[in-house]
Amino acid sequence: MSSDNHLRPNPKRRPKVASSVPAKPAAPAARQPGPDARKTVTILFADIVDSSRLSLSLDPEALRNLLSRYFGELSAVVQRHGGIVNNYIGDAIMAVFGMPFVHEDDALRAVRAAVEMRETLAILNHELEAGWGVRLMNRIGIN
Repeated sequence: MSSDNHLRPNPKRRPKVASSVPAKPAAPAARQPGPDARKTVTILFADIVDSSRLSLSLDPEALRNLLSRYFGELSAVVQRHGGIVNNYIGDAIMAVFGMPFVHEDDALRAVRAAVEMRETLAILNHELEAGWGVRLMNRIGIN
């Protein structure tokens, strides 16, 4: 066996090597800080304007169905942008971005979620007006 023989390509080995190398680099993964690490998070809070009037104009079951639809739509928006719904408080939804996984752009993700929430509510209002004769407005704060 010559000394350069071991350097020649071996077709039997190629598939193993090629299959172990990713086709393209993976996207940067979210970081998960340790349990004792301080975390910077972004909080998004959205509530319905004048929900007291709304509760007086609808029967309890209709109000429950309306709020369920509203929370479902807004929760989906939060999740699409990488946040988690932390709590539902009356007619409000509180979401957290940056927990349990930290992204460098968590604040921007929250802002984008807020913009999409407004767009989603505009679409949802067409359905609510037709079905219940009501139109919702909400306030959104980000900290």
